[in-house]
Amino acid sequence: MVSIHGRFGIRSWISMLLGLLLIAVALIPMLNSMGYIGWNIPALPAFAFRIVLLIAGIFLLWDATHEVYQQSAWMWLSIIAGVPIFILGLIPVLSHYGIIGWNIEFIGGTVLNALTAFAGIVLFIDAWKSE
Repeated sequence: MVSIHGRFGIRSWISMLLGLLLIAVALIPMLNSMGYIGWNIPALPAFAFRIVLLIAGIFLLWDATHEVYQQSAWMWLSIIAGVPIFILGLIPVLSHYGIIGWNIEFIGGTVLNALTAFAGIVLFIDAWKSE
C-alpha cells in the first residue's frame, strides 16, 4: 500500500516533481536572459503557469503543516515560500474566471522567476526531508 505521508509517499513524490518543474521553468529562462546559457525551454502558457503556481503553493503550505513540531524553521520557510506563490497563482485564476475584477500583472518576469525558483527549491527539499 502506498503511503500519502512520510518519506517517499505520494505527497513527497509530487512535491519533488513539482519542485523540479518549478526550478526548471524559472531558472532556465533566468539563466538564459543573463547570458549564462545559450538555450532556453519553451514557456508555459500564462494560465497553465498560474495553475502550476497555485498547486505548488498548496503543496508548500501542506508540507508546512507536517513540520509544525519537528522542524519549525523549515515550517516557516515553507510558509514564506508558499503564501506568495499561492497568491501569485490564485489571483490570476480568480480574475480569469471573473470572480474578482482585478489582477496582479505588475510583477516583473525576473522577480516572478526568482520567487518561483526559490519555491521550487524549498518544495524539492521538503520532499526529501518529510517524515
